[in-house]
Amino acid sequence: MALWLQRTRFWLYYWPRYVFQLPHLAFSLLLSRLTALGNYRGITICSFSLSNVPGSEFITRTLEALQLVERIDPRRFRRIQRQIRFILHAELESGACYRRLGRFCLVDFNRYDFVKDHDWYLYCYASALVHEATHGAIYSACVAHTKRNRLPIEKLCHTEERRFMQNFDVPERAWSDQIPGVFDEQYYLKYFSANWLSRVRSRKKRISEVRKDA
Repeated sequence: MALWLQRTRFWLYYWPRYVFQLPHLAFSLLLSRLTALGNYRGITICSFSLSNVPGSEFITRTLEALQLVERIDPRRFRRIQRQIRFILHAELESGACYRRLGRFCLVDFNRYDFVKDHDWYLYCYASALVHEATHGAIYSACVAHTKRNRLPIEKLCHTEERRFMQNFDVPERAWSDQIPGVFDEQYYLKYFSANWLSRVRSRKKRISEVRKDA
């Protein structure tokens, strides 16, 4: 497909959605700046969370994960820099997600138990950032996240996550098999098949869990 045609189709697909999302973007940008905890290499770290996790813990572990990627895999760290402007702690249905408008990487930090197993969750966190930045790179290539191609896109992001984790593989332990593991197609099919109402209910349930623990 000619590049101009791909770009035209991309913007025709996304502009109506972006216009609809502009009020939410303005609110998110304002709140992100009000709740900013710090900045690293141009990436603002902030929190909307309702949990009792201290902001100092979130920023410390986020900096640790970013610095790990930067040290081990500079190329993928540069991708994170290009594609993510805000890393935001918020309650989610999963561990992390990417929002192109504003270039937000949302992280449910409560799911990363550093006290239980520091290395495991540090690698999980770092690989999640690589995964979400890959979503951003796909958007930058003007590939729309449609029903037709969203499963291959997730598979590609998972592959990049796995390739990053191969940096840590040793004969005694294959981290790339244990953390990203094999791509779980059924998980994503179930996730994508959920309607808007069920997603709202899942988010409310997650918020209730966090408030209960707070």
